Amino acid sequence: MGEIKSTLDLVMERTKHLSYSPEEWKRVKEAEARKRAEALVERYLEGGCDVRDLLEATSQGLSRDVLVRPLWEALDLERPLALKALRALRPELSEWASRVEEVLDEYRRRREDMRQELADKLRQELKRRGIEGSALRVRPEASPEWERALKDVRSELERRLEELKASP
Repeated sequence: MGEIKSTLDLVMERTKHLSYSPEEWKRVKEAEARKRAEALVERYLEGGCDVRDLLEATSQGLSRDVLVRPLWEALDLERPLALKALRALRPELSEWASRVEEVLDEYRRRREDMRQELADKLRQELKRRGIEGSALRVRPEASPEWERALKDVRSELERRLEELKASP
């Protein structure tokens, strides 16, 4: 009587002649590198590591290009940290990064100015109603006006940022 084989043994016997072609291996390795880069970049953006860790990953064989792609995609008005890493990984883009930094600074400045302006307006409205005092804290971010004003600023500056991202 013959030997009883497991399903795994049968599969291994039937597929032992199959292997990846060099081109397929290359695609598998590229996909693994992309996943590793995306995970590392996400950890960086969440504050779990710093730029040194990204640079160290490049010295351990991870391509700078593979790291740059998810950083590029993550760069937006609310995530300026991606720019710091892009500067470190691509020093040749310093002029471009300076222009992006100007847009990000303008967004922060205009956002803070709007926040202060709206807070003053809300305080004045409360004072007019007889509500005032040192313990009073207004939250302009909770106001419907805040969302409208921020949306206008965001749309303008996001458009400028996207133009810069399209032409480094």
